Amino acid sequence: MWAERRYWSEGSNWYTGDVGPVGQKGQKGEDGRTGPMGLTGDRGPVGPAGKKGDRGPGSSPEVGGSVYTRWGKTVCPRHSDTLYTGVMGGSHFSHSGSGGNHLCLPHNPQWNDTCAGFQSNSYIYGTEFRVNPANNLFGSTVGNPHNRDVQCAVCYSPNRPSHVMIPARLQCPYGWTVEYMGFLMSAHHEHQKSEYLCMDQQPDSTFGPAANMYGNRLYQVEAVCGSLPCPKYRHGYELTCVVCTK
Repeated sequence: MWAERRYWSEGSNWYTGDVGPVGQKGQKGEDGRTGPMGLTGDRGPVGPAGKKGDRGPGSSPEVGGSVYTRWGKTVCPRHSDTLYTGVMGGSHFSHSGSGGNHLCLPHNPQWNDTCAGFQSNSYIYGTEFRVNPANNLFGSTVGNPHNRDVQCAVCYSPNRPSHVMIPARLQCPYGWTVEYMGFLMSAHHEHQKSEYLCMDQQPDSTFGPAANMYGNRLYQVEAVCGSLPCPKYRHGYELTCVVCTK
């Protein structure tokens, strides 16, 4: 095979010779500058779903809860915790002032600095049942609770953060839990106004003597036709109630 020929000149003379051997390979040069970014490609397919993560602290079933009072009983329902038990208290039936709500007063009160005698002109009395002996609708195990002191229990439902008292019902809405049911009670219509509350249908009425102590009083609430839509509501009928949690 003939070697490649090369030609060159020196002045007016031309010369030719064979190509010399190939030289050694030189060192690799530095990388060039990065070029501009290309166009974004099409989006790939969605990958498979990952494993379900752990439940967060904000949605834990043990977070929250609700507190309610079970009027007439000394123990809370078995699915609720009893925070404390006590006796029901409120304003005197003939006074026009003081508090309008009722309180569950603990059996073991704690005192701070006190001053003997009455100086503040605001008082609280024990609450008694005022039930017509001929119309006793409570299923008390000790008979008619008339003139008996009303007991109470403050309850905590740890896994149900909402509670509601529904008058004129004995059932809770779907998905809600019945804490207790009973009768609607409040003050006499000619006495000081007070709240409507739900009294357990089977009250524990063994606390205190069966005597009129002239304190705070509770009467069963009866429906009056006219503004109320009768005949669904019935004139002179005692209203029921239910306490629900969720």
